[in-house]
Amino acid sequence: MAGEYKFNKLQLKARTAAPKPPEQTAPADPPPKPGTQPEPAAIPASLYPAPLAPTTLEFRTKVEAVLANKVQEELQSHWLATWLLGAAAVGVVFFTFWFIYLFWSAALGTFMESRHWFRMALSAAAVMALFYLHFRRRRTYSTELTIPLKGGTAPLDIYLPVQFGQVLMSPEYFAPPAFIGPLKYLALGLFLGPHVAATAQYAHRCRPRLQAVDVSACADIVVLLMGFNKRVPLAEIVEAFPQLEPPVILRQLARLSGILFIQGETPALTLSEDLRRELQAAMGAT
Repeated sequence: MAGEYKFNKLQLKARTAAPKPPEQTAPADPPPKPGTQPEPAAIPASLYPAPLAPTTLEFRTKVEAVLANKVQEELQSHWLATWLLGAAAVGVVFFTFWFIYLFWSAALGTFMESRHWFRMALSAAAVMALFYLHFRRRRTYSTELTIPLKGGTAPLDIYLPVQFGQVLMSPEYFAPPAFIGPLKYLALGLFLGPHVAATAQYAHRCRPRLQAVDVSACADIVVLLMGFNKRVPLAEIVEAFPQLEPPVILRQLARLSGILFIQGETPALTLSEDLRRELQAAMGAT
């Protein structure tokens, strides 16, 4: 019995000490042919929530279609705003010109009563001075956002564009700040024409940038946001998509309605309720 026990013990030791066969590894992908672009890296399946995992590819295609429609809607709205604001600027400048003309008529009185052309020239010079004062002031049509990254990496600074509607309504882009008190309201009226003209110019300049939006890359981020009913920190989005250029893609996302950037100590990104319902309807459509 003792010899049999010793034999079984040695046999067990030999089995445990036997070397394991080498693991089979998948062959490496062949390098891309010269002159061809490598395919973008796929989004890790672990990033998607469980309900979306089985239909991720199909849903992503529908999200991309929804975003492409949104880009077209933004292009049409910017085109319409350019023409409407441009026409409004012409009308406002016309009334401003004659308001200044009446001012010169009242200020100069009968001294210049017979010199109509001189009052016209003074009014035109005043209108041009308003445009010069408005456009010489440097305006920043973007907001800076700092994204703190993990692992001791330096923070990432990005500049998000301002919507033309915010430019039109915000006092920051209106008259020069030197006017205070009662003159402030007079300045708002005098600078209304140049301000509307500048807003129309800004809406026109945004159209080429909208045409350059990478809908496919934006869809990757939107699909990820759809899986969460809360905000997602921008630092996690930057780390989840290393193949994308965060400063470029985030600026493009900011140009689309329904993408909400939340500033604060931890900047985050989320979707508006309207866009979320639109995407859910697209996912449920057959």
